[in-house]
Amino acid sequence: MAISGALAGIAGAGELLGLHHRVQLDIAEGIGFTGIIIALVARLHPLGVIVAAILFGALVNGSTAMQYETGIPKALVFVIEGTTLALVLIAAMVSRYRIRKAA
Repeated sequence: MAISGALAGIAGAGELLGLHHRVQLDIAEGIGFTGIIIALVARLHPLGVIVAAILFGALVNGSTAMQYETGIPKALVFVIEGTTLALVLIAAMVSRYRIRKAA
């Protein structure tokens, strides 16, 4: 946890000192929700988290271009993330509690 906290602090310092040069209230909006979804999609496996984070990062970064080029709202990404979370949870539930037809 200490290493994770240190890496998060370094990332925050990079955003603050290198990109924005001031404190912003909305600098990490929605990051926690996305992180939970990434962890659940990867089933808490470290290599899976890396792959899932890259895919979700591409989704979030592509949302800006999607909104600019086609006019589709950027909030659609949150709908896609929520749908992905629901599908992963349903798949986990079905695989764990095999639903059988009563005899």
